[in-house]
Amino acid sequence: MYANARRRRETYITALAICFQAREFFHFDSSGQPGSNSEDARMLALKLHEFLTSGSIEEKKKYDFRFSEVAVARQTNGYDCGVHVLCHAENSTRHFLIYGGANGLEPLSPNAVKRKRSEVLEIINDLTGDREKLN
Repeated sequence: MYANARRRRETYITALAICFQAREFFHFDSSGQPGSNSEDARMLALKLHEFLTSGSIEEKKKYDFRFSEVAVARQTNGYDCGVHVLCHAENSTRHFLIYGGANGLEPLSPNAVKRKRSEVLEIINDLTGDREKLN
C-alpha cells in the first residue's frame, strides 16, 4: 500500500492505494511538495494496473487506468512520513469500504497523526520491553 520514492539521498514513503470499487489508484503524499513523488507512484500504479488487467483485450477495455492525487495534511517534520502512510492507509481503507471511492474523504487532522505516532512508539516500547524508552 505504499510507494517508496527517493529524493536527494533520502528515502521518503508515500501511500498508494487502489480502490477496486472505484477502479482507481489514489496517491497520498504528505511531503508538502506537490508532485514530488507523483511520477514514482504513477509508475508503480501503472505496473500494478498492467498486472491486474493482464487478461484479454476485453478485460483491459473494462478497466481503464485511473490515478488521482489526494489532498492530504502536510507533514510538519522530516521524519513522520511513515506515520502519515499508516494514518492514510487506515483512513482511506475504511472510507473506500464504506463509500466505494475517495469522494468525501476527509483529510487527516494533525492530532490524528500525533495519536498514531504515540501508538507506534508504544508498540515499539512494548516490543523492546521498555529497555530504551523512545520519544
